[in-house]
Amino acid sequence: RFLVDDMTAISCLDLVHIDEDMQEEKKKPMKVAEELEHLQTAFKSMRSAVRSWSKYVPPSVVQRLFSAGTEATIGVTRVNASILFCDIDGFEALCRGLPPQHVLSLLSDVLGKIADIIQVHQGTLLEFIGDEVLAVFNTPNTVRDHVYAAVLSSAEVHIGVASLPPYYTSDGRELSLRIRCGVHTSN
Repeated sequence: RFLVDDMTAISCLDLVHIDEDMQEEKKKPMKVAEELEHLQTAFKSMRSAVRSWSKYVPPSVVQRLFSAGTEATIGVTRVNASILFCDIDGFEALCRGLPPQHVLSLLSDVLGKIADIIQVHQGTLLEFIGDEVLAVFNTPNTVRDHVYAAVLSSAEVHIGVASLPPYYTSDGRELSLRIRCGVHTSN
């Protein structure tokens, strides 16, 4: 029963009372089949909770915490890091008059391509803000040549977005996509 209770608590992100309940549960026996059924249900809930959490925390951070067996803490450490910022030049004007589905498709393709490139170069995607992307290199994961990785990512973003199929307005006009990137390195 301990595993089920722990997994249920984890899936609900209610970790405060896990240790308190363990003493009471030692006294109540449970059938093995029932325990396994509860364990499977708790595991599915935990998997769903971790997936949801991963939408808001960079997957590399989740993996690092999981691999290290540590809990997340709030804190600041001074590191030399590179930041990559990208956005679609003239995005508002570019999308004016497009149906919402076309705008979402465009954003999905462009931002997906940028995210893939950042991941290839070991950057950590921090956030999408509309048509903008913010990523960091050398934190929280160490990247040996983080300046090079960030600059190379910037160059590959231009190549990658240019390789996407063309987008057209409802009247047949081809949209001209241009990406702006900035890289900054500091402590």
